This record gives sequence, structure tokens and C-alpha cells, in this order.
Amino acid sequence: AKALTGRGRGPGLRALELDYTTTVGARALAALAACPAAQGLWFLSLAECEVTDTGLRGLTRSAGFRELVVLDVSQN
Repeated sequence: AKALTGRGRGPGLRALELDYTTTVGARALAALAACPAAQGLWFLSLAECEVTDTGLRGLTRSAGFRELVVLDVSQN
């Protein structure tokens, strides 16, 4: 199981859609940024999740999200 959480685990997760989640706060975004399985995402959608500027700043500045091409934060 430990091998599945590292960066060299194969193609991995490239797109994640969390739209319409009630609230994705700064703590949840920090947890996402620290999650090895989410690192290397190309597409992340957080539409209507009540995300904050502070939370997004922390997420987008994390090393694991440098490959992010699309970040949908519409209707927040």
C-alpha cells in the first residue's frame, strides 16, 4: 500500500472535480496540497466550493501543483 502513495506510482491522478462540495476551507486545501496522490494534477475543479484566496494561494504555491493547467474556481 505504501508504494501506491508515492510519486513513482505510475500514471496517477490527473484530474479531480470537487464541484458543489459545501465548503473547501484552507485546512482542506492544505491537506489536498500535502496528499501525494493529488500531486501532479493537471485539472482541478472547485466550482461553488466557497474556497478562499488564502486557501488557493497555499494550494497553488505547493510544489506538487506546479503541473496544474486548469483550476476552475467559478462561482465562489
